[in-house]
Amino acid sequence: DRERLATWTQTAGLVGGVDEQELTKVRDARPQQVAYQVAADVLRRKMVAHDGVTKPWLFPALVDVTRRWLDTKVTFADDTPLGSLLLTQFSAQAAEAVFDSVVRYPDARQEVLLPILRRFDGEGSTDDVYFVTRKAAVVATKSHVSHVVLDGIKGNTWEEIIALRCELHPQIAAYVKNDHLGFEIPYTYRGRSHRYVPDFLVRLVRQPDDVERTLIIEVSGGMKSPGPTSAKANTARDHWCTAVNNHGGFGRWGYIEIDTMLNAEARLDAAIAALYADEELIGDPVI
Repeated sequence: DRERLATWTQTAGLVGGVDEQELTKVRDARPQQVAYQVAADVLRRKMVAHDGVTKPWLFPALVDVTRRWLDTKVTFADDTPLGSLLLTQFSAQAAEAVFDSVVRYPDARQEVLLPILRRFDGEGSTDDVYFVTRKAAVVATKSHVSHVVLDGIKGNTWEEIIALRCELHPQIAAYVKNDHLGFEIPYTYRGRSHRYVPDFLVRLVRQPDDVERTLIIEVSGGMKSPGPTSAKANTARDHWCTAVNNHGGFGRWGYIEIDTMLNAEARLDAAIAALYADEELIGDPVI
């Protein structure tokens, strides 16, 4: 939208005249130029090796994906030039969108993502978690942590319901509210880096000759902002879980967002079944 876009600037000293500059790169940009820069941003920001080396052989395919994205997915308000995507604040968002389309594409995600582990803190345990809180809490029996601490001044009914479901579910071996665990998922929203703290970690009952399976559960109510909430869910489900599963050293992981209590039990059952079946949860399970 041009309301969010500066297409010219003025520079002036304390005395003297005013010098006005028009951003010609925005006004005169060609579609091919925009596609090249967005694809280059994806390559530079999202598709580097662990040692920081880029992968230039991916560039032609990224340009093709970006062209199709521009043609079919991007709309502009009246009088907003295509070249606005060349500006830093918008090119970062464009790179995020194109990268998401790559990793969410069915049957083409297995080897795209790998995790970058913390060198001295690669994994943790709930066994040594201890803290004091004044928040509302309910007792937990399937957890090393004695209580489920509920968010909100007077607690959170939705979180309490999910905790009860976890206590009673026959396929859940253990669970924990993600409080004071240090478990965070990095994500990017509108070009800025953030940290996402999901609500629950759930370990499923281990089947014979199987690996550990862990389900991340997010309880999202109507008060949360839809933009950041969607970015968190997409990153956790389509980036983080995929990367960890590709690593192969931490069992299998899945993600489910519970945004209503009307069918929460059925959606939880579907997510557990999908995780056992090694199904890629590109979206919420269909009930």
